[in-house]
Amino acid sequence: MNTHDIFNRLLPICIAANRPRHIQNCKPVRTTRVILCLMGCLLLADAWSQDVNNSVNQFRDYRNQQLNIAGGISITNNLYTASGIAPRRDKFQWMVNMNANLSFMGISAPFAFNFSDGNQQFNLPSYTFTGISPTYKWATVHLGDRNMLFSRYTLANINFTGAGVELQPGKWRVAAMTGRLRRAVAEDLNSRQMLDPGYARKGWGFKVGYGDRDFSLDFILFGAQDDPNSIATPTIADVLPAENVVAGVRGTKTLFKRLAIDFDLARSALNKDRRLENRDPSFDGIKYSILGLFTPNESATFGNASNVGLSYRGNAYNIRLGWERIDRGFKTLGSLFFNSDLENWTGQLSTKFLKNKMTLALNGGLQRSNLDKGEQTSSNRAIGAVSLSYTPSDKWFFTSSYSNFENSTKLRAQNDPLSPIDSIFLAQVTQAASFVTNYQIRETLNPSSISLMFNYQTANSIENDVVVEDAKSKFYNTVLSYNYKWDLPDVSLTTSLSYNKSDFALINTTTLSSTVSLAKSFAQKKLNAGFRTTFSNVSMDASGADRVFALGLHGNYQLPHNQGLSASINFLRRSGSIADRPSFSEIYGDIRYIYQFTTQARLFKNKAESTPDDEE
Repeated sequence: MNTHDIFNRLLPICIAANRPRHIQNCKPVRTTRVILCLMGCLLLADAWSQDVNNSVNQFRDYRNQQLNIAGGISITNNLYTASGIAPRRDKFQWMVNMNANLSFMGISAPFAFNFSDGNQQFNLPSYTFTGISPTYKWATVHLGDRNMLFSRYTLANINFTGAGVELQPGKWRVAAMTGRLRRAVAEDLNSRQMLDPGYARKGWGFKVGYGDRDFSLDFILFGAQDDPNSIATPTIADVLPAENVVAGVRGTKTLFKRLAIDFDLARSALNKDRRLENRDPSFDGIKYSILGLFTPNESATFGNASNVGLSYRGNAYNIRLGWERIDRGFKTLGSLFFNSDLENWTGQLSTKFLKNKMTLALNGGLQRSNLDKGEQTSSNRAIGAVSLSYTPSDKWFFTSSYSNFENSTKLRAQNDPLSPIDSIFLAQVTQAASFVTNYQIRETLNPSSISLMFNYQTANSIENDVVVEDAKSKFYNTVLSYNYKWDLPDVSLTTSLSYNKSDFALINTTTLSSTVSLAKSFAQKKLNAGFRTTFSNVSMDASGADRVFALGLHGNYQLPHNQGLSASINFLRRSGSIADRPSFSEIYGDIRYIYQFTTQARLFKNKAESTPDDEE
């Protein structure tokens, strides 16, 4: 019996298992998962059997196989003290970081480990992140804190703690994962760093596909559920335990060598509050049960996401025409993706000219919203993105970009420069622009250069997985820097002038800073030391201005046997006239030990290498 015959026999079973729950009494969620896993195993059976002989021979020769280990470990101890204000971090905090790659008998296993004693001052728990992804030929296993990519609309590189597997024998592809997507975050009114409460979230995913460079097709399922018992009912934020199932299909097909079509389709089902038990009879059917994996209740929402493109690859350019539509109710809990209720018609062009000195990428079109006429107003706007890089000579370099596409990302909002504490928030960037130019004044014999950088962003805050369009933030950043290096006596100088302006949480902050840093090498470049000083003027609306002075010393020494030792100490003094902002001083630093290692070892001795004592 071949694989196709087995599929034909399994198909009626799958259809029966995927009927809505009110039609059958069995548990379709568990049954469907078992069937999907069984189908994935059957798809791999033929390809796996072709490679098993080589694997068996390699394991038989295990005595001649070597264990290779390469990686590094670092131990850091942070120090902190403050006067004039309550401490903004712990006085002492240590951290251990380790990464290693183990290779044995064709199995490659990268491993990462991080541990800290936590942060008692800000009520944050200590954390342990471990992850390992051993690979053997076409099989990879993920254990611990990992991330995987199924598609943009299903599971897209969001971190999870659990297990996953990726198998790619020949033209077949199978991937699966299960684990915790988010730990429970309790609401803590006494925390200095306010964290949004959230229920513990678990997820699972499965992908099976077939194809090569000219043709590929993938089927994807992803699901996530919040545990309503993981935290007490929040009092400030309106947080609800949700559950979500997304089914997707994506593929590509090359036509006439240069022409290709690609598509990425998904359907999402979401219960905003999974605690509700009342069913809506209008949601009966496979269309709403997502292959029997989802049971809608009163809070259920549904939506589709579609992205289709037609591409042409020329000798010196690439062109793509694209269409994307995302319904208002589309939502996936497996990605930082919050776009909804929009339709984009776009055209893309990328090319090089002027003897490959200039690179141009264009992407533009039209966007419309209110697709379901659920609101009184609709919007139609032009959207676009452009990226241009130009290298006219060995001395000059220019690059610039602009985009008004909406993308979800994490932004850092820092009110005080050089502050050891800042905040990171989730936002939907609506506009972004940047410009960078660099001029190499001298390349050899005391090289020097000057550069100018500008960044601009506007964004909407995302709270409780909802885009708050009224909470807009704007960020401007401009930096002019100059670098000079003396070959003798091996000293480097860097000076910079920066201007920052932010409109965040209804607070306008403007910062003008000047920085000077100097570094020198000693003892045949085994010891590097230097200092950095910064003076900043920080103004907040009409409240007044703060003056911030910072001085930092740093050094690192290369020890024998791939070891290193580094240390830094920083002093910060803030004084000014802003009301309710007292003057204060801080001292913070760290001491770090680093060890890089590479070793080879044979775990077993051959019989020919055994000594008489060993045999006894």
